[in-house]
Amino acid sequence: ILTGEGVGVGETCRAIVAMQAAAGLAPDALTRWSLPVIHLIHEGHGRFNMIARALGDATPRALTASLKALVQVRLVDRAVVA
Repeated sequence: ILTGEGVGVGETCRAIVAMQAAAGLAPDALTRWSLPVIHLIHEGHGRFNMIARALGDATPRALTASLKALVQVRLVDRAVVA
């Protein structure tokens, strides 16, 4: 049974699932860190180290996997900048 707070989170989750389906993404297309990474990139954290610092708990391997998954489903473009 969801608490009042859980109901609010559930409504947000339903919206996320609906947007994922509308984008044509499979249920397993996103990783644990995908949504926070998308949010950070949207907020202007475009470089790997900026994202890594902002997330804190994500390992470099997990962050790399999330970014690769986001590139694969064409939600993020990768550009190598010297």
